[in-house]
Amino acid sequence: MPGSLLSALFLTLVIIYFLLAVIIQYYISKILSAANEQKSSSKMVSVVIAARDESKNVKSLIDSLSQQNYPNKLFEIIIVDDNSQDSTFLLLNQASEKLSNLRVLQTPRKKYFGKRGALDFGISQANGELILITDADCRPKQNWILSLTNKLENGCEFVFGIAPLESSGSFISRYSCFENLRASILTFSAASAGISYSASARSLGFKKSAFYQLQGYKNTLQSLSGDDDLLLREAVKSKMKIGVVTDSTAFVFSDAKKNFRDYLIQKARHTSASFHYLLSHKVLLSVWHSTNLLLAFSFLLIPISVFFAIPFGVKIFVDAFMNMVYQKNFGYKFRLTEILYFQFIYEIFIVINLINSVMLKPRWK
Repeated sequence: MPGSLLSALFLTLVIIYFLLAVIIQYYISKILSAANEQKSSSKMVSVVIAARDESKNVKSLIDSLSQQNYPNKLFEIIIVDDNSQDSTFLLLNQASEKLSNLRVLQTPRKKYFGKRGALDFGISQANGELILITDADCRPKQNWILSLTNKLENGCEFVFGIAPLESSGSFISRYSCFENLRASILTFSAASAGISYSASARSLGFKKSAFYQLQGYKNTLQSLSGDDDLLLREAVKSKMKIGVVTDSTAFVFSDAKKNFRDYLIQKARHTSASFHYLLSHKVLLSVWHSTNLLLAFSFLLIPISVFFAIPFGVKIFVDAFMNMVYQKNFGYKFRLTEILYFQFIYEIFIVINLINSVMLKPRWK
């Protein structure tokens, strides 16, 4: 391609990237500045959790849920043990003897495969009209139930919150945290713009009536993962009102993967669900990620012309600015040097995880 055409292409990419970045920043600022209600509620809430081989995590999960700023008589915890091979079921039963609002169930013959089958069974047994979902390896902060419930009572049919990862100190766990920050900025700005496409099952809530209006998980079976994203997709298709909670006292923490193998398996499972997003969402995400990737590596063209330092510089500056400004809102604190080199790794792993999700057969645990 002649140099002038290549320059014109990258100038177009810079314009597209900058406009999208401005839009993202506008909507993320808008949603982060919105007030989060924390008023008392009289609604019955069911917290439903699927667990398999989580003996190392269930104690911290139950401790976190037992310290919620919500009346014990108004919420129940339903943990569905999905054929654990360790001591998960035993530990849960021991905990239920001390915690009156904890119910421990085992899955009979599941209606759906994977995690969604256990969740579906738990929801069917729930007494609450409001359903909150988290994972067995999570630690919700004290206002999690209250904040999500307030949002659901305020007219929303689905709601999701911020779910930061905590690093063990390893390189891959630190990078996973950065990746979660980048993904969170995108998903929350999209929700603010009214085009929700993804939510973390670590912090998800919905009205039970809305869940059954969507026929539960029936239309989300295209991939093993996606009990969160594909259920949200169905809510979007049905034009349900979707809200978000950004209050730091409602964060839901979990540990980032500590090694490369576990990270790749998890990302393959999560990425596989993205193939089944709505077409409009896939187009927008493709434009955003491909533009970012090309600009990130435009420095390789500097030997052709110093002009290519411009798209590279714009990409570096805007990315660093957004990550530095908003990281605290999502529970993170990265050094500028970390942000600079993680940016490049992030763009590369977008491609690696995409390929890996096709090559590697995902599994529930």
